[in-house]
Order: sequence, then structure tokens, then C-alpha cells
Amino acid sequence: MDYIPDIERARIVLQNCSKKIAQRIRGKPLNPKEYSLQLGFGIATDWLGWAGSIDGISHSILRRRKSERSETLLELTRFMFLWTAANALFSRQDILSLFSVAQPKSELERFKMLYRQTAQTRVEQDNSLKILHNILKQPMEVTSFPWVPIKSPPTILEVIYQKYMQPPEQKRAIGKMMLSSIQNSAYGQLDLPTLIYATRNWNVHGVLLSSSFRGTGKKFLLWVKTVGCELTRALEGSGQFVLSKI
Repeated sequence: MDYIPDIERARIVLQNCSKKIAQRIRGKPLNPKEYSLQLGFGIATDWLGWAGSIDGISHSILRRRKSERSETLLELTRFMFLWTAANALFSRQDILSLFSVAQPKSELERFKMLYRQTAQTRVEQDNSLKILHNILKQPMEVTSFPWVPIKSPPTILEVIYQKYMQPPEQKRAIGKMMLSSIQNSAYGQLDLPTLIYATRNWNVHGVLLSSSFRGTGKKFLLWVKTVGCELTRALEGSGQFVLSKI
């Protein structure tokens, strides 16, 4: 799954957004809205450049250099660069207002506004979602699990939910969706933008470096590349949409 060319396309389209504003003002001082737009497009463009050009991470310890997780850490770093680019767009009201007059308060809903303009086809999205759902459904044989499992053995999703989500997080929207999916063995509400957003959160909380995504089939690498590709295509599509609006 090579999506580096997709990253470059996304970078170029967002760079063109910045150029379009510069051409429109023709050297005149930027007003506050134009400055905000330029700042968001510039940050996103820069981070996409870093995301597309990173091709290795060096480790000073031999066992880490030989670790099967080394390649995935590279892709996880790429994903976080991509997320920073996305955040530069949906965190700015002036950019988000190009998508809709309504301004959601939650970060997830703001990101979903961006994602709705994805350049991916419905078939491509469905294929990616199937990959992610199949990973989350996989049963895990855990040696230590002090909770009463909802499913026996617990699925990867349940392990994440119980081990890495604190009670306040379990009460949030994503936590409730995860619990419902576990209880009903129905994963439909965990759509692509939700799982991309969850990946960002799970990375911060250490889930992606845990044993949860390791094992046969390189689940860890497959997961990160899949969400990375989908996030890239969302950036490309949303950039094309914004370019037509400014």
C-alpha cells in the first residue's frame, strides 16, 4: 500500500489554495481571515511535505533496529504528520466555514466535515473500512485480563476499550460507540473518520505500541497504513473542495 504519491497530490492542492489567495490579493496586506487561511494552508502544506519525504527512522539500540515494529513506527510517524496537517485545517474557523456555516464544537465532528470531501471512492472507502473492522473483530488470547470479558475471548476492540480507556473516556462518544460495537458485534457506527480520529487518540495513549495490534499478519502495519491512506485522501479531497471555494 504505497500512498506517497497521494500525499504529494494533497500537498500540491493545498499549496495551490495558498497561491490562489496570494494571487487574489496581489501584494496587498492580508486581512485577518486571509491570514488565517494562509496560515492553515501553509502549515498543512509543510507537514504534508515532511510526511511524504520521511523514509526511515534510525534507532541506536540493535534490538529496536531489528524489531518488526520498526517499519510501523515509521508509518505511525507519517500518520501523525498527516494528522497535524489535517488539524491545521479543521481547527481554524475561517477554513471550516468554507465547508459549512455550522461550526461543530467537538473535534471529531469538525474533522468529519473535512473527511466528507474525501477523494476516495465509496468502493475504496468500503474496502478500507472492512480491513479495519476485521482487525478490531479478531479475538485475543490475553494472559492477564482482570475484567469480565464481554466476548470470550475478548476481541482486539474490547482489549483496547478495557485496558487503555479510562472511565471518563469510556463515557465519551467514541467510548460509547466502542462498547456498543463490542456488545452487539456490530461495527457499523465505527466509520472511517471515527477510526482515523481514534487512531490519533490511541497513539497518544500508547495503544498502538502495545501488544494489541501485534501478531500474525502484521496487524499493526496494516492498520496504520490503511488509516494513513484514508487520511491522505481526505486531505486531498478537502483541499480540492476548498480550492473551489476561495
